[in-house]
Amino acid sequence: MRGAGATLTTTAAIKFPRGSAADPASEPVATNKDERETKPIMKTKTAAKKTATKKAAAKMKTTTKKPRMPLEEHRELVAWAAACAERVLCVFEDVCPDDARPREAIEAAWAWSRGEIPMMDARCFAFAAHDAAREVQGPARAAARAAGHAFATAHMPAHAKVAATYAHAALADDSDDSDDSDSDDSDAADR
Repeated sequence: MRGAGATLTTTAAIKFPRGSAADPASEPVATNKDERETKPIMKTKTAAKKTATKKAAAKMKTTTKKPRMPLEEHRELVAWAAACAERVLCVFEDVCPDDARPREAIEAAWAWSRGEIPMMDARCFAFAAHDAAREVQGPARAAARAAGHAFATAHMPAHAKVAATYAHAALADDSDDSDDSDSDDSDAADR
């Protein structure tokens, strides 16, 4: 320990090799309060990145957290998505009448909306509907995707919008096919 009148050693009095890690001209200086001596701070780029990452993660935690949807509203949303998918199920069943996977996904969505089955036990229905969608093309694929997303809404409410979008696509694609053959009749109806 030094007395009250002792002088402090500074880094300016010490000669460091230029460009070394201890060169005070290239590094900020901090004071160690216990020993009352100055020492250069050794900072690395990775330490600065870790600090920035921690700050960004803390900011994200506070800004991206959204409140959960009440269970009753969530069940109503799943029922709505199931109704959207059910309206276009016939588009898929016209192409693949023996494939029941999309229908089973819609039935599972209805059952979840009534509280009859847990979501984790019935996820396989959504996966099966998406597998069925991979096996077909056009409006039938969109109808099967709508069924898969109808049940996926039980897992995450944002899937409801996707189910409705696929249902709309199945109808739009299906109506485009029928409009090509009856183009004269549709023109007459517009007049």
